[in-house]
Amino acid sequence: MTSAGRTRALRRISIRGTALTAAAAVAGSAAVLGVNSLADKPELTSFDSTHKTESHDTESHDIASVPQEPADGRLRQGARQDAVEHQQARVREKARERAARERARRRAEKRAAERRRKAAAERASRAETRSAVSGSPQQVAQNMLGDFGWGASQFGCLNSLWDHESGWDVHASNPSTGAYGIPQALPGSKMGEYGSDWESNPVTQIRWGLHYVQSRYGSPCGAWSHFESDGWY
Repeated sequence: MTSAGRTRALRRISIRGTALTAAAAVAGSAAVLGVNSLADKPELTSFDSTHKTESHDTESHDIASVPQEPADGRLRQGARQDAVEHQQARVREKARERAARERARRRAEKRAAERRRKAAAERASRAETRSAVSGSPQQVAQNMLGDFGWGASQFGCLNSLWDHESGWDVHASNPSTGAYGIPQALPGSKMGEYGSDWESNPVTQIRWGLHYVQSRYGSPCGAWSHFESDGWY
């Protein structure tokens, strides 16, 4: 307690002592005079009320003088909390960005691998075409039989089938049906899935024709058997 506070406390004690002494004296006089109450002594009542009011004001002043937590301290604490939350948000955002970059990288690698695979398949197809294109269309067909799991014995059936259909003419066209090429594809544009040169390249036509025979009849001899019984394949 400060010196000023001690002074005020001593003053209150002195005032209270004086008030108690005066009250005792009045009470004694009242007893002698036969007075039962101080209610008819307004000056005493006024003195006591005034003293209580002064005492209450002094105590209120003492309580108000107690130091409170500075407002700027709470502001600093809030600012620190905001900074922490901002930093955490930045960390989460950077993590999302890293994950997005990783997904993009994987997609790019997948697309690149797919392009490499297609390029390799095209190179293999061109190499196969170059090796197959040696000689007549019949020789080309014989060279391709092994690619479909067939032996040389299947070539006789294939030769009979396509000799009847087109005479192995790459430009053979059936005016009544629109069938075209060595295998008489109907329509001829079906062979386009094996090459844009389907109208003139025997390799493209033969590869399409052998795939068709395999998917529908299992083998050239199966296709020839069907042709002999039904007149078409």
